[in-house]
Amino acid sequence: MALDLFHQKHPDYIINLAGWDVSDYSLPFPYVNSKTLEIHQLNDLYNKCAAGLVISLTNMSLTAA
Repeated sequence: MALDLFHQKHPDYIINLAGWDVSDYSLPFPYVNSKTLEIHQLNDLYNKCAAGLVISLTNMSLTAA
């Protein structure tokens, strides 16, 4: 819901989803499905993003410091 509200208020931002393949989900906003990425690929993606949202409490070590 938070990402849908964000998209409604900021439709010019690209929402990137990483960590798993979300192609089987019906999400109410446009997004880039980055699926599972290698550590160096995560770094490249993080460097292109203005903000991040971590939902997993088990993989926070892979977030940008």
